Order: sequence, then C-alpha cells, then structure tokens
Amino acid sequence: MSILRRHAAIAAASLIAAAFLATSAPIRAQDPPKQVERPKPEETTAGETKPAEAPTPAPDPASQDPSKSEVFLPSFHGWNASLVYDNDVGVWMVGCCKVFPTYGAPEVIGLDDKGRCTILSVYSGKWTRWDTVGEGKWLGALTQEEMDPGLPGPEIYTGGTRGNLYQVYAHGPGVFSTRLIAEVPGKEINTSVSADFLPGNPGNELALFTWPGGLLLVGAKEGRFTVEHAGDFPDLVRQAILLPGRPGEAPEVAVASRAGRVATILVRDGKPEWNTILQRPMGFGRVALRPGSTPESTVFYSVCDDGRSVRRRPGEGDHRHLRVQRQGAAAHPGAGRLEGRDPLCGPGQGPLDAGRRARRAQRHRRDPLQWVREAGRPPLPSPGVRAPRGRHGPRRS
Repeated sequence: MSILRRHAAIAAASLIAAAFLATSAPIRAQDPPKQVERPKPEETTAGETKPAEAPTPAPDPASQDPSKSEVFLPSFHGWNASLVYDNDVGVWMVGCCKVFPTYGAPEVIGLDDKGRCTILSVYSGKWTRWDTVGEGKWLGALTQEEMDPGLPGPEIYTGGTRGNLYQVYAHGPGVFSTRLIAEVPGKEINTSVSADFLPGNPGNELALFTWPGGLLLVGAKEGRFTVEHAGDFPDLVRQAILLPGRPGEAPEVAVASRAGRVATILVRDGKPEWNTILQRPMGFGRVALRPGSTPESTVFYSVCDDGRSVRRRPGEGDHRHLRVQRQGAAAHPGAGRLEGRDPLCGPGQGPLDAGRRARRAQRHRRDPLQWVREAGRPPLPSPGVRAPRGRHGPRRS
C-alpha cells in the first residue's frame, strides 16, 4: 500500500510540473550577435573604386578658446605646447614676469601692432586677458622694474613707434593704471633694459635703445621721471639683456642689432662703450641669457636672420669666442628661435623660446628627463614661436 501511495505522489508531481510548463512562456534561445557592417567603397560610373571617407579630424586649436579650457598644440622632442591667446594682429614682443602677487603662476605679457600691452594670467589652464595702453601703433620695449617710489612693488614700462614711454601698474587682477611718463619726439623706442647705470642716482635706471640709433637713460628723481641722452649708435638694436656682474662694477649689456652685430655695451657713469663680438652680413634678431649664468661663467645666445644661432662660451673674459651653430630654417627678422638644448646647460635650463611678429603666443614646457635621454646627441630643432605668414603693417626691420 505504501508503494502505491509513493507512485501516486510522483505521478501527481509530474502532472503539476507539466501543467506549469504548458502555461508559461516558451524559452527562446539567445539571438546571435549582429555583424557590424563596414562601409563599402563606392563604385563610380567608370567602374573605379572610390575610397571610404576618412574619420572626422580633431578640432583645429585655432578654433578653440584658451580662456575656457587648455588648448593643446602639436609638439615634439619632449615638449608640451599649449595656446595662450590668438591675436588679431602681429605680436612684436613677448615677456614673462610676476604681475599679480595673489596668483602663483607668472603672467605673460605681449606687445602688438595696435599698441596694446596685453597681460595674460592663467588659472587651472584657462587664460584671462587684459589689454592696456593701446596707442594705435606697435610697441616694442618691455621692462619690469621698481622705479617709482610712490608705488609699492614693480611697474611695467613699455614704448614703441611713437616715441612714448608708458608706465603700467597693476593694482590687482583687472585693475590697472597707465600713464605717459616720457616722450622722445622723432624716435622709435625699440627695446629697453634696467640697471644701475647712474651710480649717483638712487635706484635703477631704464636704458632705452631707439631708432635712429641712440641710448637714453630714464630715471626717477623726487617723484619725477628724467630723460638723459647717453650716446648715439649706428645700429638699430633689436634686443638687449643685462649680463651678470659683480657688485660695484659698471653694468654690461649684450645686444643684437639689425646691422648684423652681436656686441656688449659697458656703461660707465652713464657713458656707453661699444664692444663688437661678432659681425655678419645679415641682421641679428634675438639675444637670450642662459639661466644660472654667473659673472665667472656667462653664457648668452643670439640668432641671425639666416637661422644661424651663436653661443658665447663660458670662461672667455673678452666675450669674443663664440660657437656658431646651424638651427634649422631661416629666422624672421627680429624673431629668434633660441633653444635650450645645450650641453653646457643643466637639466631644464636654457634660454626661453621667444618670438616677435607671431600672432599666436604659445607656452612650452620642457620634460627634464628628455635631457637625460638625449645626452650627447646633436642639437635638434625646437617648435619655438613661429612668425605668421602675411603682412601686418610697416615695421623698421
């Protein structure tokens, strides 16, 4: 009897399971994956095969806005490049200095064909632009110096084709005061440099190199700015830098001229002494000092209009021994591409890439490990700041 009951229970369970399966939805097998069809080449009327369309290219950096996000640019040889600003006219001079103490990163300053002194500040990869001066024609001289006793901190001094010298002072981000402090009628202010050129006067003076060729010294006395004529030069000085010196010695300035000379100028009691280092049948445009240079080991560079760069070797007291080295294509007049890939430089050292007449200001950062990886290799070209194509107004070079 127990065996019959057990078989009856098994039969009942089987009937219940069969009824459940009959009322439930049927189970379907998993669909096979769909095949992604690749675009087939189109056939033309002549029976030829037309290639498939290329993928959409990346957006042009020129169409992106560096004030909203960081805009990366093509670079090579261990460099990282990004766009700072894309100007509507040529930029003659670019500098880098500390303008706003409240920000950690230094600011970039550009002088352009419209007479604007543009100050750019970066925060989290985004650049903010402020325009000052704006006298309508190009500015070429740019120096930051603490000369005015009535203002705390350093001021920015700039001048250009009209022979006007301006003082730009930053009270804070976006708050600037600009005033005309000197006029040089009939002369262009091409470049400037500051040092203690007049030991009898308090503070440093501003040396202005003008065209027609001359040297003017601007100083502050009793709250007023004075201008003294120091001498005349036959050359148009495109750029000047102050060389390292010992305390108490007369300031020495290295210059590059349009007439094809690299020279040093020793200023004794306000009187210049010209010492020609190198003379070539083409103009020199830029001069740059190697970071970390000392009076005992001064290294500076310049670049010729044919693309040839020169370097002054350290340890030569008369500044006359130079190494001449070819650096790629011809340089634009006044637009030297000075690159720091120098065996005499330490890791991460070398002159700053700078350019005139470039519509696009770019920031370049060097990978310090690249110096180790490329030790002993010959110099390679740098992306630099290239001059644009076209003409952006008259210029004396």
